[in-house]
Amino acid sequence: MNQAKLRFILRLLIWLVKTGQVKNTLRLILWVVKAKISYDEERARLDGSYYDRQIDKAVEEYNSKHVREFKTNIKGFEKWLKENPPA
Repeated sequence: MNQAKLRFILRLLIWLVKTGQVKNTLRLILWVVKAKISYDEERARLDGSYYDRQIDKAVEEYNSKHVREFKTNIKGFEKWLKENPPA
């Protein structure tokens, strides 16, 4: 950042503290962040990527809990499974 931007931000922060508007500013920032998150989620729902991520997450979670039920292509893993039966 250049010096003019830093000076502006510093003056803004000083003004916020002097006028006691810190709480309101934090509320505004929180509201903007929530709005951005909602907007991004809605855009993802419209183009379908939200549902793709949900499905991928559910599949990964299920696979991580049921590792022994799936065949793998990793050399030697099937042998290890036979030697170490599920508890």
